[in-house]
Amino acid sequence: MGTLTAEQKLCEYNRGQKAARNGRSRYWSQPSAYPFESDERYQGRAEAFGRGYDDQFQHNLAEINRNLQFARTKGIDNPGLYREVLRCAKGLWLHRA
Repeated sequence: MGTLTAEQKLCEYNRGQKAARNGRSRYWSQPSAYPFESDERYQGRAEAFGRGYDDQFQHNLAEINRNLQFARTKGIDNPGLYREVLRCAKGLWLHRA
């Protein structure tokens, strides 16, 4: 049980992306160590999960920013829209910890 294979790293990366996409907390979603798993192997799984989580998190923030910029360029001055965008951004920020 040495290092992870590329397939195993991809699996953990995808798990991280899915957790961030669904708005789940990193703390509750990150992988835990299996019994008798080496520290090296666990750290590899945790790092792959973290990269996937961070990539999806940044993608979500970019999408929110694009939507907000689009609304501004179209002259949509809707306070409800801005409240919703800020609520989503705040939720993403809270789930990142």
